[in-house]
Amino acid sequence: MFLGKLGNTNSKGYHHTGETRTKMSLTHKLVWSNPEYKHNQLKAINTQSRKRTDIELWLENTVKSLGYEYTTQKPYKFTVIDVFIEPNIALYADGCYWHSCPIHCPNSLPKRHMQDADKRTTMILEDQGFKVVRFWEHEIKENPEQVKAKITELLSYKA
Repeated sequence: MFLGKLGNTNSKGYHHTGETRTKMSLTHKLVWSNPEYKHNQLKAINTQSRKRTDIELWLENTVKSLGYEYTTQKPYKFTVIDVFIEPNIALYADGCYWHSCPIHCPNSLPKRHMQDADKRTTMILEDQGFKVVRFWEHEIKENPEQVKAKITELLSYKA
């Protein structure tokens, strides 16, 4: 399959024309500009229960072993924080595939938008006073002691 066409097909494999893509984009923007619709959609997304990944569980267990109180899967406005420590620490465990790790999935076109979304989320949270730390799946799996040391250092500033 030619990867350059991924964003231009519908679920049945038909290619959308530029005009159709423009209409779909305008419709999407119009629907999401409705505050009530946006609020309801984000509320539904934030309240959906899902099974945590092994790297999220590892992150949770590491913070627990260090003796800190935390909240997992904390909904906050437009995001769900994997591990949240009061008053303002947000820890994320980003899977290499789903978040398009530049080392392990550099050509993952369908998920590449996640890198931009993650950067925006981090920037917005930091602007609101959060300390945001993201760990790649391979960092956690290949060098857990180094990740634990980073968390310990971060939390030592909290005390």
